[in-house]
Amino acid sequence: MRTIVKNIDIIETILQIIHEDNLNFLAPNDSLIYESDSDSSTDSTISTSSNSKYNWKAAEREERIKERVNEAIRLLNEQYQSQYVSTDWDSNAFSYND
Repeated sequence: MRTIVKNIDIIETILQIIHEDNLNFLAPNDSLIYESDSDSSTDSTISTSSNSKYNWKAAEREERIKERVNEAIRLLNEQYQSQYVSTDWDSNAFSYND
């Protein structure tokens, strides 16, 4: 049961990080406006440039999210370790009431 709760916490944390990233880095569409008299070679160049910019942004976003998720999971693991690794139980379990 403890593992299930931990995994749910991890999933919720991942979703929260993605949601926060969406809100923090939400920007207006960077699409370019083409003039009606532009030729196809110019359109092709702009389109390629725009696609590489998009791919770069997507890769940057993915890396940013991975770093935040890894750090959050590390903190959750530390929290769970400290929560369940305690020596208080042995003093309670082996204390005898006279």
